[in-house]
Amino acid sequence: MQAALMLRAKSRERRKQRLKRGIKAELPSNVATKTIAPFPRYPPTSWVCHSYF
Repeated sequence: MQAALMLRAKSRERRKQRLKRGIKAELPSNVATKTIAPFPRYPPTSWVCHSYF
């Protein structure tokens, strides 16, 4: 528990230093930083057997 409190205090200090330098604070967890690739085709073409059609 003490380690968690120490880490939280350190990250708070780092955040304050960033703000002093003019660097914006970290993005909240609900903001996407990368685009999400589309889902692959399902079922894959290798699974489909056209011999019975």
